[in-house]
Amino acid sequence: MPLAAAEAALRQIFGQCDRAGYWRSAGQPVLSAVSGGPDSLALVLCVHALADSLALDHRAVIIDHGLRAHSAAEAREVAARLSAVGISNEIRKIAAAAPASGIQEWARQQRLGLLAEMARSSGAIVLFAHHHDDQAETVAFRLLRQSGLVGLRGIVALRFFQGALFARPFLGLCKTDLIAICRSFGVDFVKDPSNSNPAFTRVRMRRLLQAEPGLGRQLTRLAALSARLTGWRDSQLALWTGQHAELFARLSARIPAEVFFSQSEHVCTAILSSLLRYCGPASGFSPSDAALSRLLHRLSDHSAVTIAGCYISRKAGYIDIQAEYGRQPPEPLFLAAGGTGFFDQRWLVRTVEGARILRFGQLAPAIYPPKQDWPRHFARLPARLKAMIPVARTLDGRALVPHLMTSDEFLCLSSCSDKTGSTDQFIIAPAPVEGPLAHSIMRAEE
Repeated sequence: MPLAAAEAALRQIFGQCDRAGYWRSAGQPVLSAVSGGPDSLALVLCVHALADSLALDHRAVIIDHGLRAHSAAEAREVAARLSAVGISNEIRKIAAAAPASGIQEWARQQRLGLLAEMARSSGAIVLFAHHHDDQAETVAFRLLRQSGLVGLRGIVALRFFQGALFARPFLGLCKTDLIAICRSFGVDFVKDPSNSNPAFTRVRMRRLLQAEPGLGRQLTRLAALSARLTGWRDSQLALWTGQHAELFARLSARIPAEVFFSQSEHVCTAILSSLLRYCGPASGFSPSDAALSRLLHRLSDHSAVTIAGCYISRKAGYIDIQAEYGRQPPEPLFLAAGGTGFFDQRWLVRTVEGARILRFGQLAPAIYPPKQDWPRHFARLPARLKAMIPVARTLDGRALVPHLMTSDEFLCLSSCSDKTGSTDQFIIAPAPVEGPLAHSIMRAEE
């Protein structure tokens, strides 16, 4: 029974990805994040069992964080177990040095960033084995932190992270189900000692929920209700912005002031929050309800405001939200020939030849590309926004003007076996807004 439920959950998530249009089961890769524990091992075994019938190009990825003396040997052991049952796999090592504190969150960010990089370069979807028990823990944590409705929806099944699509198909299964799946395949799993170390808050929370199983079920019901409510709200926001907002490449948004201020204060602050996420950097913070309320009142007084990485002003009957250039431009991104990257917390970028990616505003005037080389939609941008457009500085010193794609087109290009098919030397696309896939304005890119 657990195996049938797991396979049904996988088929459902693949169908949702297909319908979304960012990933196709026929031809585009699937990456399964594997630690060697029972959760991720059950995931990779189930995907492998479905791979032939669904024509999946599937590969398991084992991340070695380097946090324990024997982590490299442990990763090799997991790889050997997967190879023994015919599962294609690879080990990726985290190169950065671990911090003195906050190790678990650091490891999480490093792991997700590396998996997102792999997904972007191949057009893959990344699968994770988070389950019902993980969902209960997450919601419990957020209750303790007094999260609002968005936080209480917990882990979402499909979301974007740094331009990559992450999927968690097993949120309806319990850990005991996943252990049973591993045993049904006759494959042993490893135990991570950190999962039983009470020094970590999550371990203490897990023990509390194990002692009160009814509480876990109530928490996951709360997550499901919160997800439905936020999904409805987001769909209404997407409908409103589709009718009234002019959006461009995650750099700017314009809405008519009269129509905007005709909404209730609660709706106005929700619209502002959504547009700030669209124009702001991926790592930017979400303003509090109180901050959004203050912003709304300042706009009603025609004041200009800088908040959440955006500059907001009201003039000529419109409210304009623009990405803020920032006092410290990002570090240049180095890409090898044919490489794909995530730049400046908002752009997907690809170069045909090796290059250094930086903002146009960081170029020396002596090497500015000729005005006639700029596409019309870039040439007409205000100077502060044009300065944020990525340019590629080649190894021989040339500055390449980008060709703008939608994120759909870009991710489709990443999945093509022949990545040299485009004649454009440098391609960029606004990355999808980080967060849940469904019911958002993340795809309104032109």
